[in-house]
This record gives sequence, C-alpha cells and structure tokens, in this order.
Amino acid sequence: KNALARIPESLGLLSRLIRLDLHQN
Repeated sequence: KNALARIPESLGLLSRLIRLDLHQN
C-alpha cells in the first residue's frame, strides 16, 4: 500500500487510543 493509504488507518488507531484514554480519565 501507499503511505497515503496507510494514513487513514493510523489515524483510526490513534483516535481509538485517544478515546480510550479520555474514557479512562
């Protein structure tokens, strides 16, 4: 895959991690 194609996937993972952190706090 191209780097541009991986960006949305990485953003999705980051958003999930951020949401988990916010819910934990």
